[in-house]
Amino acid sequence: MPELVRFRKGFSLLELMVVLVIISLTLSVALPSYQSMIGRFAITTLANDLLAAVSFARSEALRSGAVVSLYGSSGAVTNTLGSGYCVVPGAGVPGNCAAAIQVFSVSDSNLTADIFNPAAQVQASLQFDALGGLAGTGGATRSIDICRTGFAGRQIQISLIGRGRIVATGLCP
Repeated sequence: MPELVRFRKGFSLLELMVVLVIISLTLSVALPSYQSMIGRFAITTLANDLLAAVSFARSEALRSGAVVSLYGSSGAVTNTLGSGYCVVPGAGVPGNCAAAIQVFSVSDSNLTADIFNPAAQVQASLQFDALGGLAGTGGATRSIDICRTGFAGRQIQISLIGRGRIVATGLCP
């Protein structure tokens, strides 16, 4: 009489435990790398967005033939753009985006973006004249420093003719 072969359906407890150990080891290695990648992407995204806003403000100044400003939308006179920023016609009042041509938001509250002049003094706004160059700078350039603690930062350097470029900086404090 032939013996009946019993087929097992499903997985044994040991097989499931081995798979769980492999998954947990993979995640323990991948998760810190993923978090680091997210931080780097956030800095790069804000730098690219700010460079686009600088270019937009410059082009609006050229188009309108008048001064156009870029400054923070925090509601206070400050050099910080990390909570959002806006492009407004004229010199405007830094922090007041009521008459803004465009308002930009920043989605990552861990990022800082601050406007400085070459002497590392804070500046409340960037202004572009009717020719697209920096206005009200006394012949000095401007920069926007973008940081997130523990990551390499970026700096947008804005020349006197109003063109910006992104450069990598050292580790943020």
